[in-house]
Amino acid sequence: MANSAKELIEEHAVIMKVIAALRKQADALSYGKRVPGTQLKETLDLLREFADECHHVKEEKVLFPALAGIPQQKKAVDAFLEEHARGREHLGVMTDTLYGTCAGNSVTIDRFAENADDYCALLTKHIQKENAIFAKVGEMFPDKENERMERAYAKVEKEELGEGKHEKFVQRAEKLAASVEEP
Repeated sequence: MANSAKELIEEHAVIMKVIAALRKQADALSYGKRVPGTQLKETLDLLREFADECHHVKEEKVLFPALAGIPQQKKAVDAFLEEHARGREHLGVMTDTLYGTCAGNSVTIDRFAENADDYCALLTKHIQKENAIFAKVGEMFPDKENERMERAYAKVEKEELGEGKHEKFVQRAEKLAASVEEP
């Protein structure tokens, strides 16, 4: 039995590594420690480019419309879309405060850290809820529909990102996770 959401679940594991890195960075900032600006920027870039512009786009363009066609899943899909929007808001604030945070401005550091904490909490719960539903996608749809969705994910990834970018995102996430120190 095919499960087209398996790829999305695997991407969740990569995203969780970046979230763990962001959580450590936010904690370090909250304790008054400096975090290299290049490292903060890489974290935000990965969250925007991989989590939002790759992963969430596949969910929003392919899986969610299919799930929304199942009456019992419509409410969950609506919640997931709302959570994506809230995550984008937090990511926007962190991006907007990055320069001030790197410059040592205490107001922007606090705002960055607060939004990072909120983002990490939101995405952690969001991913747990999605994984619970995504694990059952193979049972919800016939194999042909799962195969169609897998092809659609690949098409979205190719058109939105370009060839070979997915693997580079995974490598960048691994490298980031290994480079972030405990506060």
